[in-house]
Amino acid sequence: MRTDLILTLDESWSVRELAGQRVAAVGDTGALLAWGSLVAYPDDVERWQQRALAVDVAADASVTIRATEARTTRTGWPFELVDASVVRAGQPIEERVAAFYKFLEYGAVALLRAPTPSALELARADVLAVFATGAPAWSPVCLHELLAPARRA
Repeated sequence: MRTDLILTLDESWSVRELAGQRVAAVGDTGALLAWGSLVAYPDDVERWQQRALAVDVAADASVTIRATEARTTRTGWPFELVDASVVRAGQPIEERVAAFYKFLEYGAVALLRAPTPSALELARADVLAVFATGAPAWSPVCLHELLAPARRA
């Protein structure tokens, strides 16, 4: 069974597959948006969030969470919006905003990475609108489809 996070993007954004995730260049802001498949919703949500926010962070840097906010998508699915900075030697080196979705017993992450605060501000409104479109895609979608291949065998 394939389970995906579906996001509705601006048609002008360039999207590619990279290491099992989809990555979109957010216009010409210099920011990147990455998202992947659904996963089993974790028991330790804080640890899940910390690990997702720390992806590709060098050993001499750390992630500082600036703010969190509970939100819902346009179709009513809950997600938590987390604003963070990657910091090295007390100085921010990258800005991050993540949406952590909960779809029944599944979860998903969409992560915006911006090289500067100004790049984040240029991308932020558009990406928040994209986060609000988050929805699960389950395939197969019904028991009949799940059992259909076994019947043909």
